[in-house]
Amino acid sequence: MSRVEYYGSQNEIKGYQKLFTLFVANIPEMTDRTCLTKVFNKYGVIKEVLILVKRSKNGSRFAFVKYEDPISSEMAIFRANGMFYGKSKTFD
Repeated sequence: MSRVEYYGSQNEIKGYQKLFTLFVANIPEMTDRTCLTKVFNKYGVIKEVLILVKRSKNGSRFAFVKYEDPISSEMAIFRANGMFYGKSKTFD
């Protein structure tokens, strides 16, 4: 099962757009950037989706989804938790 949580924002560097980042843990092996974009795009404008090669301590995959506004990131957390992806319950 995956979990979606607010990670933080990027606004320290002058001239950069403020981004609101979600941490998505335990994503399924078959999930790629396009899949995550389809899942999270319905909650707002996504600026970036990063699936890291590095794995968590328990060996699972994780990703970061960056939105341009806080309302979209909050909506994604509220709506995506408990969602099913394929046959697995994900984003929980």
